[in-house]
Amino acid sequence: MSSVWKSKDISTTTKVRLLKALVWSVAIYGSEGWTLRCKEEKYIEAFEMWCYRRLLRIPWTQLKTNEWILCKLKVDRELLDCVKSLKLGFYGHTTRKYESLEKEIVQGCVPGYRIVVDNAGVGQMTSLNGLG
Repeated sequence: MSSVWKSKDISTTTKVRLLKALVWSVAIYGSEGWTLRCKEEKYIEAFEMWCYRRLLRIPWTQLKTNEWILCKLKVDRELLDCVKSLKLGFYGHTTRKYESLEKEIVQGCVPGYRIVVDNAGVGQMTSLNGLG
């Protein structure tokens, strides 16, 4: 595969399309279950820019800005948006199910009894009050 990236006969637009089809699909496999914090979002954006730099064969020592690289390739940052849309699609899929464990876990409403504490600090089971 490195011969494809190093080839000067293949245009950069074709290389970008190959990157999105072959590399990104493997990199974001299973991203529906990821927890995205600020740190992970930065990692994803850094990985995207690293791939673009490798594609253009530009080392970090040349001090080219990310905007310059995006302008050179005529692309926008879209890997993080792709991961977020996959997560939203998975959330929509799980919430459409009727009575599923995944839906209850995602929404945080696991069935059970809730203990209500009154002013005196005594806990009472609200669902079991009528049992005797």
